[in-house]
Amino acid sequence: RKGAKLERTVLLPDLPKIARLALKFPLSFLDSPASAFALFQGHRSPEAADWCAKNFHTKLLPALAAKIHAWETRELQGALERVLSDLDAELLKGTSALSGLSAIVAL
Repeated sequence: RKGAKLERTVLLPDLPKIARLALKFPLSFLDSPASAFALFQGHRSPEAADWCAKNFHTKLLPALAAKIHAWETRELQGALERVLSDLDAELLKGTSALSGLSAIVAL
């Protein structure tokens, strides 16, 4: 669509608080404050970016909760790669599979 905004952003400003409310599980082992930011950019349409923005937290929070002690940097990088890989795998099963997408994530 000509002129359509293809980017979607996600800001999770307080990960421990969000996890406590969403998962009923504290992420007390994360540094505090801890935040997450993601930018999803659709290539042909905004649908893939919309889907990833709406589902990012559903993959990220359980991935962070899977470990109950402090994260090493490389472990956190691996967890983020798995989160994005899981999003990609689910996206490829849907109707937005061919729209293409780029992602940037910061914790």
